[in-house]
Amino acid sequence: MGRTREWATLQDSLWNPQRYHQPGDEYARDFDYAGMVQEVRVAVRMALEVANAAALPQWKPTSEFQRPGR
Repeated sequence: MGRTREWATLQDSLWNPQRYHQPGDEYARDFDYAGMVQEVRVAVRMALEVANAAALPQWKPTSEFQRPGR
């Protein structure tokens, strides 16, 4: 949050080769969790919408996840 798209793209390109499962991949006390909080809010809102809907969600007939015979 509050960063440019270019900054995010750069961070994404550096994450796996330089941080993920590397010695520098450690807990940082100054980590900003604002983005994670936003993601959780979206997930909770979506889960509530699905849970409170009159009908269960359905796969599209052409979905690769559709079970045969349904």
